[in-house]
Amino acid sequence: EKYNASAGVSIIDYYDSEYGGSAITLNHSLGAAPEFAIAFDYEGYTSGHYVWHKDLSSGNYLKFHTNSAQSSDPDYFPASPATATTFTLGTSISAYTQSHVALFSGVEGYSKFGKYIGNSSSDGPFVYTGFRPRFLMIKRVNSSDGGWKIMDTARDPHNVVTKNLYAHQSDDEDDLTSHSIDLLSNGFKWRTSGNHENANGHDYIYAAFAESPFKHANAR
Repeated sequence: EKYNASAGVSIIDYYDSEYGGSAITLNHSLGAAPEFAIAFDYEGYTSGHYVWHKDLSSGNYLKFHTNSAQSSDPDYFPASPATATTFTLGTSISAYTQSHVALFSGVEGYSKFGKYIGNSSSDGPFVYTGFRPRFLMIKRVNSSDGGWKIMDTARDPHNVVTKNLYAHQSDDEDDLTSHSIDLLSNGFKWRTSGNHENANGHDYIYAAFAESPFKHANAR
């Protein structure tokens, strides 16, 4: 295990042969319950990479290697897998010969993991993070629309931000005003009515990391 509790990050590698194919409960050393997890298969990429997020329905998961909607199967991540000291992987995750899991807990002023509900308006929802996001990744929960969309202030330092990358594919970035967002001093606000980011009444999960951790970020 490698971890930084101050940053809310723990990366653990494990070998299924140690557990006999059963569910695995790992100690994560974060001092707070993880809110976001990515389980990676680095031994041959036989199946894929899988995501748990605190705002998914109990027993549900997402695939990090595709844009598909959430699936329900507690054999990937059981109900309530996260505690202040441990995180549990189901038998479908632990079936790999060797894997890694990255766990994240939110740290005030540094990172935040949550969800928002779209409104299908160009005056989109404002989501409070408490900092200006340097990196923001979103995923629509119940649809393949948009996939794992990434915006950041390294490639696009000034509002309105229009450059997008996608974690589930190898395509070049797109730069479209139809997928625009403001990355603000205390959160983010969508400036598009598109289904990829802002379908009316639909849930989107997000992971955000601060531009100026633990300091006051300036709007642009």
